Amino acid sequence: IERWDGKAWTILDDQLKSPDSGFPPISSLAFDAQGALYAGGRFAGPNGVVNLGVLREGTWHNFVPSGLGANGSVRHLEADGKGNVYAVGNFKRIGDISGNGLARWDGSRWWPVVVDIEGDINKIAAGRDGVLYAAGQFTIDGQLWYVARLEGKQWTGLVSEMEVEDSALPIVLNMDVDAQGNLYIGGVFVEIAGVPAQHIAKWDGTTWTPLGAGLERPPGPILADDKGHVYVGDRLFAGGDGRADVLRWDGQAWQSLGADLFAASSTAFVYTFAKKGELLYIGGVFTEAGGVQASHVAVYDGEVWTPVGKGFDGWVSTLYVDQEGTLFAGGSFRYGSNRLLNHIARYDGAEWRPLADGLNANVSTFATDWYGALMVGGSYADDFPGVARWVSPEYLSTSPEGPPSPFRFLTAYPNPFANQAQLTISSRVAGPVRVVAHDVQGREVAVLFDGFLAENDVRTLTIRADQWPSGLYLFSILGTGAPVHRSLVHIR
Repeated sequence: IERWDGKAWTILDDQLKSPDSGFPPISSLAFDAQGALYAGGRFAGPNGVVNLGVLREGTWHNFVPSGLGANGSVRHLEADGKGNVYAVGNFKRIGDISGNGLARWDGSRWWPVVVDIEGDINKIAAGRDGVLYAAGQFTIDGQLWYVARLEGKQWTGLVSEMEVEDSALPIVLNMDVDAQGNLYIGGVFVEIAGVPAQHIAKWDGTTWTPLGAGLERPPGPILADDKGHVYVGDRLFAGGDGRADVLRWDGQAWQSLGADLFAASSTAFVYTFAKKGELLYIGGVFTEAGGVQASHVAVYDGEVWTPVGKGFDGWVSTLYVDQEGTLFAGGSFRYGSNRLLNHIARYDGAEWRPLADGLNANVSTFATDWYGALMVGGSYADDFPGVARWVSPEYLSTSPEGPPSPFRFLTAYPNPFANQAQLTISSRVAGPVRVVAHDVQGREVAVLFDGFLAENDVRTLTIRADQWPSGLYLFSILGTGAPVHRSLVHIR
């Protein structure tokens, strides 16, 4: 694992190795508010093969020593807008609690989620308002539901009636929540709550509606962006020749993005999406995208598809863009950019770089917790308890011995930046807050915010640096509690 600081790459870890081959070891990455990196999958850390670990101060740690691991695999990690990371999997215990396949990480410990829901949950999604959605087949107060919402401590069923085409598959395969809080689900259904909806539907908080005429096949991954677009991976034998495609809903109609994905020796699949500004990244099983060679990862700029570096020698099961705008990939691959990567890599804008020696596990999911740590979930093994966490010391908002800060930089982008950049901040407690900028001489150059933040309030601040000299600037959130800092590079 390596980190780009705006000028050079620094190795964060170089001791990770994979015990397996032929399986996607890394399926998810995430950061918490202090910048700690979490990774999920199956990889060998200092304490053996683990399912979920954290890279802290240059070393991967699993949750075994501190009793924070799971006794089963972690399929999916999902960060909400309140600093929590939810884990779903086949575990019965996680940390020191009875998880029953669903638990919440607050940045310091695991907590049980309300348990008045019984059955199987296969997918979760969270809105920025902290509302958690779950899909599967489960009962609430004795009634069967396929989709439900957790708000506070109360589960509410959203769908109890679905007409399906293929009962062999999970009814809801994928889901996502957009910036306005709308929920999108895709699956084998053709009718939902009495409303015809061919394989995809939208919940606006009140009613279910189809997205146009729907889709010919159940979709792969779903991504809802901040501009009202919904992207889906058409991975099930599009065209009947083993090719796959990417479709986009613009609010009125579906449009092919011309991905025309082809795999040289297998059926092409789209497994994952990630969005960075206007760029749409896809990962999966393919060797061509948009008519050009692209080994399992590609990017769409709104007009054409291009490869991302030299790609990988195996499929990509998860892509993740962290709060610094860095792209991470995990999957079955061992090599990329002519170097050993071992299932996890970071893109430096030109080629894929290793994160130390990589990981040694099947990783299925990434998320970022309140303290900026990247959480990773994946397969369970005797010496890997389903979940891991990576902490970079430069991201820590306070010393390891100090209390956690209530403040967080949610985004700081772009970095480097020219005339303008944006900071998104949040606080877990109500109180007066100042956000200031200092140059490398320690001189205060700007006050971006000086006012009151309510509990869990989120503010987006604009940096206007037209008159600033080029160089490194430190941005700080100050208030009642430990300060947090973020550095950005200004280029004129």
